[in-house]
Amino acid sequence: MTRSRLPVWLCALALCLGGCGGGGAHRTTRRRASRQARALAEAEAKHEYPSPTPPAQRAPGQLTAVGAITAFARRYINWDAQDVSAQMSDLARASIGQARSEMTLAAAETRTDSTLQQGGIANRGSVEAVAPLAGGSERYVVVTREATTASASSAYAGLAPAWHLTLATVTEIGPPAERRWVLSAWQPQN
Repeated sequence: MTRSRLPVWLCALALCLGGCGGGGAHRTTRRRASRQARALAEAEAKHEYPSPTPPAQRAPGQLTAVGAITAFARRYINWDAQDVSAQMSDLARASIGQARSEMTLAAAETRTDSTLQQGGIANRGSVEAVAPLAGGSERYVVVTREATTASASSAYAGLAPAWHLTLATVTEIGPPAERRWVLSAWQPQN
């Protein structure tokens, strides 16, 4: 091959190889577009678009439903301005579902709440009762008695301890040999 034909030949080879390599990518793009078109057609027919399954949530759990609720409630009602955000984050990791979402939100809100910090606000209480809710298979009523104080403010001075009612839902998770109960919903009623 002569020197003058070498660049032309190399260019032709590069174009050919580039075209061959692009075919696989083109087929992949067509397959993806076809899957998307099928999913869209299914969504239009059923009036809903399937979303990916969320990853399974994990939490340590307790051996009994009442044990899981009691442990959660004790941590939920006993906090001070310095540790409330960390407490809520810990509770988020110890729960699943709606309870995890609520505790994650509470952790974020309390992290930046200057009123808590400036007032030195704290909450102390005890779990007085945990009982199954009538007609609710994994739902319980939780009764607590709590007192809120403020070390740097008179806002809570003289306030008597109050009774609180919460509805709690638990879910059994884990393989059969390692089943544990975790909190899946926490709904304060007052």
